Amino acid sequence: MNVFFALLSLVLLQQPHGFQSIHQSSARKYWEGVKFEGDSLVFRYFLPAGSVSIVGDFNRWDPGKGVMHKDSDGAFVASFKVKPGVYRYRLIVDGKAMPDPTTSVRINCPFRWFSALRIDENGTVRFDFKGLSKFWLCLRP
Repeated sequence: MNVFFALLSLVLLQQPHGFQSIHQSSARKYWEGVKFEGDSLVFRYFLPAGSVSIVGDFNRWDPGKGVMHKDSDGAFVASFKVKPGVYRYRLIVDGKAMPDPTTSVRINCPFRWFSALRIDENGTVRFDFKGLSKFWLCLRP
Protein backbone atom coordinates (compact mmCIF):
# COMPACT_ATOMS: atom_id res chain seq x y z
CA MET A 1 0.00 0.00 0.00
CA ASN A 2 2.93 2.37 0.69
CA VAL A 3 4.15 1.83 -2.87
CA PHE A 4 0.74 2.97 -4.18
CA PHE A 5 0.88 6.23 -2.19
CA ALA A 6 4.48 6.82 -3.23
CA LEU A 7 3.55 6.45 -6.92
CA LEU A 8 0.47 8.63 -6.50
CA SER A 9 2.57 11.33 -4.84
CA LEU A 10 5.11 11.17 -7.65
CA VAL A 11 2.39 11.57 -10.29
CA LEU A 12 0.82 14.54 -8.51
CA LEU A 13 4.11 16.31 -7.84
CA GLN A 14 5.36 16.01 -11.45
CA GLN A 15 2.47 17.81 -13.14
CA PRO A 16 3.25 21.05 -15.02
CA HIS A 17 1.84 24.25 -13.51
CA GLY A 18 -1.62 25.20 -14.75
CA PHE A 19 -2.36 21.82 -16.32
CA GLN A 20 -5.69 20.01 -16.04
CA SER A 21 -6.35 16.88 -18.02
CA ILE A 22 -7.68 13.37 -17.63
CA HIS A 23 -4.55 11.83 -19.21
CA GLN A 24 -1.87 13.40 -17.04
CA SER A 25 1.41 11.55 -17.28
CA SER A 26 3.78 11.02 -14.40
CA ALA A 27 6.82 12.39 -16.21
CA ARG A 28 6.98 16.07 -17.18
CA LYS A 29 8.32 15.36 -20.67
CA TYR A 30 5.41 13.04 -21.46
CA TRP A 31 2.57 15.38 -20.47
CA GLU A 32 -0.42 15.36 -22.79
CA GLY A 33 -3.24 17.86 -23.20
CA VAL A 34 -3.27 21.64 -22.96
CA LYS A 35 -1.28 24.11 -20.88
CA PHE A 36 -0.50 27.82 -20.85
CA GLU A 37 3.20 28.74 -20.91
CA GLY A 38 4.28 32.36 -20.87
CA ASP A 39 1.92 33.89 -23.41
CA SER A 40 1.19 30.73 -25.41
CA LEU A 41 -1.46 28.05 -25.33
CA VAL A 42 0.35 24.75 -25.95
CA PHE A 43 -1.43 21.63 -27.21
CA ARG A 44 0.33 18.25 -27.08
CA TYR A 45 -1.14 14.85 -27.95
CA PHE A 46 0.15 11.32 -28.47
CA LEU A 47 -2.14 10.15 -31.27
CA PRO A 48 -1.84 7.22 -33.69
CA ALA A 49 -2.25 9.45 -36.74
CA GLY A 50 -0.53 10.57 -39.89
CA SER A 51 -1.57 14.22 -39.63
CA VAL A 52 -3.11 16.36 -36.91
CA SER A 53 -4.27 19.97 -36.99
CA ILE A 54 -6.00 22.03 -34.36
CA VAL A 55 -8.53 24.72 -35.19
CA GLY A 56 -10.18 27.20 -32.87
CA ASP A 57 -10.80 30.77 -31.88
CA PHE A 58 -7.02 31.32 -31.55
CA ASN A 59 -6.34 30.66 -35.27
CA ARG A 60 -9.69 31.66 -36.83
CA TRP A 61 -10.62 27.98 -37.31
CA ASP A 62 -8.06 27.67 -40.12
CA PRO A 63 -6.56 24.14 -40.34
CA GLY A 64 -3.61 25.52 -42.31
CA LYS A 65 -2.66 27.71 -39.34
CA GLY A 66 -3.03 24.83 -36.88
CA VAL A 67 -0.87 22.06 -38.34
CA MET A 68 0.68 20.14 -35.45
CA HIS A 69 4.24 18.83 -35.72
CA LYS A 70 5.75 15.82 -33.98
CA ASP A 71 8.27 16.54 -31.26
CA SER A 72 11.24 14.32 -30.33
CA ASP A 73 8.99 12.20 -28.06
CA GLY A 74 6.51 11.47 -30.89
CA ALA A 75 3.76 13.79 -29.66
CA PHE A 76 1.89 16.18 -31.95
CA VAL A 77 2.51 19.74 -30.71
CA ALA A 78 1.28 23.23 -31.59
CA SER A 79 1.28 26.53 -29.73
CA PHE A 80 -0.57 29.81 -30.17
CA LYS A 81 0.03 33.21 -28.60
CA VAL A 82 -3.10 34.11 -26.65
CA LYS A 83 -4.29 36.19 -23.72
CA PRO A 84 -6.25 34.81 -20.77
CA GLY A 85 -9.83 34.15 -21.84
CA VAL A 86 -12.17 31.48 -23.23
CA TYR A 87 -11.28 29.53 -26.36
CA ARG A 88 -13.21 26.96 -28.40
CA TYR A 89 -11.32 24.37 -30.45
CA ARG A 90 -11.29 20.92 -32.03
CA LEU A 91 -8.70 18.57 -33.47
CA ILE A 92 -8.57 17.43 -37.09
CA VAL A 93 -7.01 13.95 -37.06
CA ASP A 94 -6.33 12.40 -40.48
CA GLY A 95 -9.01 14.68 -41.94
CA LYS A 96 -11.71 13.92 -39.33
CA ALA A 97 -12.83 16.33 -36.61
CA MET A 98 -12.58 15.08 -33.04
CA PRO A 99 -12.79 16.58 -29.56
CA ASP A 100 -9.81 16.92 -27.25
CA PRO A 101 -9.15 13.34 -26.05
CA THR A 102 -7.66 14.52 -22.75
CA THR A 103 -10.76 16.20 -21.35
CA SER A 104 -14.38 15.14 -21.08
CA VAL A 105 -15.62 18.67 -21.88
CA ARG A 106 -17.46 18.84 -25.18
CA ILE A 107 -19.85 21.67 -25.97
CA ASN A 108 -22.73 20.46 -28.15
CA CYS A 109 -24.57 23.20 -30.01
CA PRO A 110 -27.18 22.91 -32.75
CA PHE A 111 -25.31 21.99 -35.95
CA ARG A 112 -21.81 22.08 -34.38
CA TRP A 113 -19.69 20.97 -31.44
CA PHE A 114 -16.27 21.81 -30.01
CA SER A 115 -14.02 21.45 -26.99
CA ALA A 116 -13.51 24.56 -24.85
CA LEU A 117 -11.14 25.87 -22.23
CA ARG A 118 -10.66 28.92 -20.07
CA ILE A 119 -7.30 30.49 -19.18
CA ASP A 120 -7.42 32.34 -15.85
CA GLU A 121 -5.37 35.50 -15.20
CA ASN A 122 -2.86 33.36 -13.26
CA GLY A 123 -2.32 31.10 -16.29
CA THR A 124 -4.35 28.11 -15.10
CA VAL A 125 -6.15 26.20 -17.85
CA ARG A 126 -9.68 25.17 -16.84
CA PHE A 127 -12.39 23.12 -18.49
CA ASP A 128 -15.23 23.96 -16.07
CA PHE A 129 -18.19 25.16 -18.12
CA LYS A 130 -21.68 24.87 -16.67
CA GLY A 131 -25.22 25.87 -17.51
CA LEU A 132 -25.50 29.24 -19.21
CA SER A 133 -21.77 29.50 -19.98
CA LYS A 134 -22.18 26.57 -22.41
CA PHE A 135 -25.17 28.32 -23.97
CA TRP A 136 -23.17 31.55 -24.47
CA LEU A 137 -20.34 29.60 -26.08
CA CYS A 138 -22.82 28.27 -28.65
CA LEU A 139 -23.91 31.80 -29.54
CA ARG A 140 -20.41 33.04 -30.30
CA PRO A 141 -19.70 33.28 -34.04
